Amino acid sequence: MTIARPAGVTFRPLGRDHAGPVADRTRVVVEVARVASEYRRLRFEAWPELAGCRPGQFVMLRPLAARLIRRPFTVFDADPDRGQAEVVFRVTGEGTARLAGLRPGDRLSVLGPLGNGFRLDPVRHRAVVVSRGVGMASLHRLARHCLALGMPTRVLISARRPGLWLAADALREAGAEVFAVDDVSGTSRVEIVERLLEPAFARPGSQCFVCGSSRLIRLAARLGARWRVPVQVALEAPMACGIGTCHACPVRPGPETEGHLVCVDGPVFAAGGDLVA
Repeated sequence: MTIARPAGVTFRPLGRDHAGPVADRTRVVVEVARVASEYRRLRFEAWPELAGCRPGQFVMLRPLAARLIRRPFTVFDADPDRGQAEVVFRVTGEGTARLAGLRPGDRLSVLGPLGNGFRLDPVRHRAVVVSRGVGMASLHRLARHCLALGMPTRVLISARRPGLWLAADALREAGAEVFAVDDVSGTSRVEIVERLLEPAFARPGSQCFVCGSSRLIRLAARLGARWRVPVQVALEAPMACGIGTCHACPVRPGPETEGHLVCVDGPVFAAGGDLVA
């Protein structure tokens, strides 16, 4: 997990606005599949409040049979009609390896929905969605929601190499204008990405949503300041509880532990700063 907190960018809580009551329940795994080369998609049974949560909210998961701390994952997709939800992740340690090894019928401990999700400005009718790597897991439902509302949606997906562009084809088929860039070709360089994004920021009525690397967050904040476009960022952090008790996820890691927390004040924040240049 990349902890992206670029210098010069401020993160302001949007205010707490949970979509439904938090519940701690045992649920059955429906499917575990490999997606976009190195990611895993875990689909499981969900209750109505979880399946209908706000884009950007998250859950805490662990295999019921494992003695592990739960791990946080943004809800990648949800189907209220079928009563299911999905998360997407990369295997990075024992916890995610155990989740990737689950089979249909296995049971999960699920805590959620948690946190505060993205908020659409009703007077703005265009969306700019910017992601790096598995950051698209936090943005996929938002992009689909914008498209369902008929909003012109420009999506930039950055990755280390081709094949790691999470949900690029699905969003393109849904009607988004998708730009996929990568480090191998050099198309992910900041100056190239800026040229791809600035026309969308310059259009009246735009709003921007970001999750991923520090350089993309900083670029979006700078373009937002330049064109007076609001920018919301989904921050990532390791967590032990997800409800503000452990204080393991401060927005600005350091000696202070009483500041804003990613779990209860976010994970979505308004991004700003003196970044016009």
